Amino acid sequence: DNAMFLVYLTIVPGLAYIFLSVETGLEEHIRTYLGAVNGEATWTQLEKTRVALGRFIADRLRTLILVQGTLSIVVAGMGPQILAALGASYTQVGIFRIGVLAAFFHVLILFLAAVFTYLDLRRVNVTLQGLLVVLSAFGTALSLQFGFASYGLGYLVATMVVWVAAYLWLRRVVNNLPYYSFVVVNAANARSDRRGPNLAVGKW
Repeated sequence: DNAMFLVYLTIVPGLAYIFLSVETGLEEHIRTYLGAVNGEATWTQLEKTRVALGRFIADRLRTLILVQGTLSIVVAGMGPQILAALGASYTQVGIFRIGVLAAFFHVLILFLAAVFTYLDLRRVNVTLQGLLVVLSAFGTALSLQFGFASYGLGYLVATMVVWVAAYLWLRRVVNNLPYYSFVVVNAANARSDRRGPNLAVGKW
């Protein structure tokens, strides 16, 4: 418990970066894209805004990987010293390092979740978060059967799997963004409109 509590503290810089990147750039790029959609822009103009959005997301993701990755490497390397300074047992070093790596992937998942949220792909978000919960629970239960040395591996494997799934899903969405804007999201909005008002893509 002590090791994992310290692990979760390592995601704070990543969360701060996600908040800043979303507030300072992502919303602006998505509004520009939606403006092109609502303003009856030509296909060339729509494609230009889509490419710009995709490049922004990729750039911010690379920066997050660099920042959080560097922090994770440093913290994992200093694991014995950190735990010793806080009076934690040396036997928790392995769990701590596994947790730091898992937290790295978890931060990347949170960034992609923020992008999916801004694109109003709520079902994608729910699916990915649900998958993370199920895989974490299953992996944790399984790791308990193999003893102390495997603690934390369930969380690590779950975050790695969900990160890969989220990344591939986002690439598909960005590469086919007009389809998601005009077909997928609008179909969901049509069903939602029958139940009440919503904040849908294209209706900002």
